Order: sequence, then structure tokens, then C-alpha cells
Amino acid sequence: MQQWLSKGLQLCCSSRSQDCEIGALICKMIYRKCIIPGKAVISWSNGQSLGDVSLYSAGCETLNSSIDFILMLKQAVDKHLKTTTAFSKDVAPHTPVYGIILAIQRCVSCLLLDLPNVKTNDELKTLIASLLELSAKAIRLNSLVTEQEEVNPSLADISEAMERRGGQSVGSITITAEQHYLMACYWLTIKESMTLIGVIAKQVPNQWLSSIAVQIADQLVVIITRCRHRGILEATTLAASQFFQRLLLSDCEVTRLIPNNILEKVFVGINDLSAMASITRRSAGLPLLVVTILAAEPRHRKDLLKDAMSRLLSTASRREADALGENVDLPQVHALNSLRAIFRDATLSPKTLQYVDKAVMLSIDGFSSPAWTIRNSATQLFGVLVDRLLGQKDLERDSPVGTSMTAAQLFALYPNLQTYIVQQVLHTSHVCGSGALSMHPGTFPLLALLSRLAMETTVTSKHNSEAYVMLSKGLEQLLISPVFRVRELAAKSLLTLMSGTDSMHQLVKCLQKISEGCSQRFCHNGLHGQLLLVKCLVEKLARNIQDEHSFVSLVSDLLFTRLLWLGCRENVSNVVKALYLEICWLWTMRTNQPWNRLSVLGIDVLYNLEQCSNSDKHSIGRCKLDQMVASILVNSSLHQASRANMATSCLGQLLCTDNADLHTAAVQAFSECKEPDVLKEVLVS
Repeated sequence: MQQWLSKGLQLCCSSRSQDCEIGALICKMIYRKCIIPGKAVISWSNGQSLGDVSLYSAGCETLNSSIDFILMLKQAVDKHLKTTTAFSKDVAPHTPVYGIILAIQRCVSCLLLDLPNVKTNDELKTLIASLLELSAKAIRLNSLVTEQEEVNPSLADISEAMERRGGQSVGSITITAEQHYLMACYWLTIKESMTLIGVIAKQVPNQWLSSIAVQIADQLVVIITRCRHRGILEATTLAASQFFQRLLLSDCEVTRLIPNNILEKVFVGINDLSAMASITRRSAGLPLLVVTILAAEPRHRKDLLKDAMSRLLSTASRREADALGENVDLPQVHALNSLRAIFRDATLSPKTLQYVDKAVMLSIDGFSSPAWTIRNSATQLFGVLVDRLLGQKDLERDSPVGTSMTAAQLFALYPNLQTYIVQQVLHTSHVCGSGALSMHPGTFPLLALLSRLAMETTVTSKHNSEAYVMLSKGLEQLLISPVFRVRELAAKSLLTLMSGTDSMHQLVKCLQKISEGCSQRFCHNGLHGQLLLVKCLVEKLARNIQDEHSFVSLVSDLLFTRLLWLGCRENVSNVVKALYLEICWLWTMRTNQPWNRLSVLGIDVLYNLEQCSNSDKHSIGRCKLDQMVASILVNSSLHQASRANMATSCLGQLLCTDNADLHTAAVQAFSECKEPDVLKEVLVS
């Protein structure tokens, strides 16, 4: 065992974290199998190095020998901390202590778990207090802080401190291997020290908790709010979660109020504009601290969460001060970041649903803030809220997974949100009606939320309500918006307000509206918006209406007869023409209609494209139009029974054309063909 102990202590002093882990496990094995049962004791004296520690056989169990082993490891850390006031490049590589702290952590965990009489031992209580002081000292001496230690360091401050301690001129962009190693020493020492505090906080007897709770809480808060290392933050947060759970369940009222006091200090600090530092400095750790405390609250209590949500929503809705510099921590930013962390936490999800409507309205209003930091935080919060409400999106199918919530269900849960959405849409539609290009910055995320809702299955009384009618009219007005993506999202949002049984009527009504308004056909934004709505309806209905022969015949007649002018030369908008061709293609494919009418339409458009001048070849939407024409002609040739048809005769024209865009689109259509044998037959013919 002596050899095993010597090797384990040697590995604990290694500069490699893997060696330290192995060494700590060896020390834990010897401590648990030999020292605690009293089978062996150690022989050492103050001033000795770890290499001089001896292990002797013993005959009885003794708590003093268990404490002595930990004191021996503690002395090694104390010796290092007294040697230097802070880590330097000369000391760190030769005497790293994070491995020894890791060994202390493992042994303390065994001691508190395996010995039943630890509650009444004063020596062990004194040892625990000294270990907390040791951890605090190690954290303080290894923290990369600025000269103003009362100010939380920014990322830039940490970088400059690392350069100064590494012997490098401030501002240099090169980082040596020695500096990388030095940073590893800093972070690992802090991480293992915090893990040791976490072990003590989790396993210390309840009788001792009240005397050391404040000391432990202060260390946890300092690390969470000042550290910038993700691994350390996660380790500290895990320890803090278990610790705060014990505090909130304590019988001592003073101990039970410690988390409340910490939250109070957090909210006071959030609203303090006197701290001048990087905007990233505290939001990195503050949301974690807030969530950790709130998640630790017992299920039957909601006092902390209710108070925290009220104060955070109030702070985030405050109007920002004028003429603030970029280096000022805005309270709204910290509040928005904290709200985002709260809504992301799965354990708090059932308790926070009642605040979703207020948070959604708050985040959308944040898009119009003049401060970039607020807009950025509002964007992140809005993304979390949409996922919390509707579920995440399936990127492969481009559709929301598990999004079964309809507009009626959403507005029934959050009536205030319905009123807000209607007001915002009506205001934006009024601006669009005046022809202005600018609109409220929250318009796009608002439409994105509505477009993610599920389509109604049946018509309900709510569809005839004043709010539904006003919202539908506002969205219809947005179909003429000069912004392409607004028209697209408005069409998808209108689809969610329709029921499945009413969609066929809406499709016919929309097509008739376009055909009746042909005298105003050169209002291209309005035409494009209406066609986008038609496309959404076709994609939604085409798979389920193959047995509705009269309906299919009516829609086909409207598309290929009364709306044929959309594909003619008089329609100069390539964007509208390409979308019209795409709708015709989708309808033909999904309803198994004959390809002859689509083929003729594609040939006519191809002829018109060949007659265009060179300036027209570079107009907006021309590339998309070329792709649609090529796809229509290729697919028409493949699906028609007669291979020697007009579409087939145009394939050679596509491949030999001088129009580079048409040629590229044809090659791409050929490459995407799923029937190579049929394609070969067509090309040969």
C-alpha cells in the first residue's frame, strides 16, 4: 500500500488533469479501504513533502487518522499558497495543486458518508471550516481579476490579466503554449475548489449547516457572477442547486432566508447602473444564479418564483435611459437574459406558463429598442418562448414537431396576447396600406409566431368573433406589403386562421378574386401576396381532395384558363410569373392532372423568355423563373405518354440555348430527375 500511496500522491501533483484524476482515485481507494477502517495510519510532520509520507499498519478504527490524512493533503496546498501570492509562470508548471484539491474532495466525501459519528466530532467540524477557508483562498489567488476587485471582470480584463501574468505585453494577439498551460492551472484549481465546496455543502450534517451556510453561499455567488469559464460555471451551478435545496428545506428560519437574500442582492445589482464594465460580464452568470435558486424552491411553494418574475418583467419593461454608452450594463438586458434562462429551464416550465404572454409582448416590444443589446436579448428570449409554446422545428421536414396548438387554443389560454397581436397587426397593416417600406421591427417575429400555429380542424364560433375578423383583415392587408418575407409569413399566418373544412372555399374565393382583379394585375405586390396564399392552400389541400372531382375541375379551370394571363408576356413581373408556374406545377403533380396544359404553358413562357432582351435577363426573379420553366418542361416530357411531344422537342432548345441561366436550370432539372431510364428514352427521342 505504501507504493500505491506514493504513486497516487505523485500523480496528484502531475500537470496533466488525467493523471490527477487517477491519483485522486488511488488516494480515495487507500483512504476508504485502509485509513477509515483503521487498518493503516500515516506518518508525517509539518514541513514534510508528500513524497515523505509513510503508511503503517494499525489495529483499530480511529477518526483522528482519517482527519490526519486530509490534513496532510491540506498542508500541501497551504504550502503552495504561502509560497506565492498568486500563480506565476515559474510556479504553476512545477507545483500544480488542483490534483491535491481533487484528492481532498474525494476523501472528504468518503469521510462524511462512511462515518456515523461525524456529527459530534469537533475536530472534524474544525477541519470542514478550514477546508472552506482553503478553497476560498485558492479561488481568490487563482482568479484573474482586475486591480478594481470590486468590479466584476469583463472578458477583455481577463485577457489582459492573463497577458500580464504570462509575461507578455498587453495587446499581443499571440498566445504561447505556456500561457495555455497557465490558464489551465487557473481554471482547474478554481473548478476543483468549487467542487470541494459543493461536496461539503451537500454532505455536511444539518447541525453544522447554519454555521457555514453564509460562507458557502458567498463563495458560490462570487464564482457564478464573476467567472467566465463554462465548465466552472456548470460545476458551481450543480453544487449551488443541491445547496440551495437544503437551505430552503432547513428548519432554521435564518438559514432558510439565505436564498431570498441572495436574490434580493441580485435584483439590486441588476438595477445598479454605476458599475461600468463589459455588457457580457454579469449576464453570463446572473441568469444561472437566478434559475438555480428558483429551481431549488419546493414544489408546494411559489413565493420566490412569483416575486422574481414580477420584478424581472417590471425591470425589462422599463424605458432605457438616454445617452448611455456601450460599456454600461443595462438593467433591461440582465432582466431579459434572466427571463430567457427561466423559460428554458425544464423544471420551471409548468410554473412559468402563466407568464408567457407577458414575456412574448415584452420581447416583441424589445425589437424596437434603440439599444442593440436589448434587441439582441429580446431576440433570444423570443426564440425560447416560441419553442416553449409550440415545440421545436423539424429541419428535415421544415415543419413544427408536436405543434398541435391552434390559434383558438393559444388565444383561449392568453386572451391578453390575442388583443396585443390584433393591435400590432392592424397597426402594421395600416402602415403597409400607406405604401411605406418601414414597419414595426416586431412585425416579422409576430408573423413567425402565427405561422407556426396548427391549422384549425373545424369552424368554431370564435372564427366569427370580432378579434378573428380584424386579425384576418389585417393579415390580408399585409399581403400587399413591399417586403417579400412579410407577404410570405402573412400568407402562412392566414392559413392557420382557416379551418380544414373551409379551406376549399377559401382557395376558390382567392382564385376568383385574382381573376376578377385582372384589370389591376400590374399591382405586383398584391398579386404575389394572393398567389402566396394560394400556394399555401394548394400545399395543404392537394393531398386530400383527389376524390373531390368537381372541386378539382373548378380549380384547374381557374388556374389554366382564367389566370393564364399571369404566364403571358404582358405580366412583366418575373417573381409573380415564377410563383404562378410553381402553383400550376404543384397542382398538376399532387392532383394527378394531365400534363398537357402545363406543358403548353411552359413552352409559351420559354418562347417569351427567348425573345427577351439582354437587360431583361438580369431582372429580379429571372433565375427562379428559368428554373421553373426548365423543371416544367423536363417533368412534362417524363410524365406524358407520348415522348415525341412539344415539351420533348424543347429540351434540346434548353440545352443549346445561349441563355446561361436557362441552360444551368435545365442541367439542374436533369440532374434531379428520379427516373433516369425514362429520361434517357426522352433524350434519345
